[in-house]
Amino acid sequence: MVTQLKPGEVLTVNAASEEIGIHHATLYRWAEAGKVAFVRFGGIMFIPVTEVQRLKKEKNEQATGVEPVA
Repeated sequence: MVTQLKPGEVLTVNAASEEIGIHHATLYRWAEAGKVAFVRFGGIMFIPVTEVQRLKKEKNEQATGVEPVA
């Protein structure tokens, strides 16, 4: 089954890394290591907005010392 993404549902790695507050190279490494979902269109890597939201939440939880709920 192929999932179709609409404009606005994905961000470039640069835009996603700025939104999360990490370096873009870190996001590339996480994606290649399987820690972050991504899609490629024409050889360009994009990060789903849902992944960006998840990573922002995890980063905020780590910064505030809140334990993630399992």
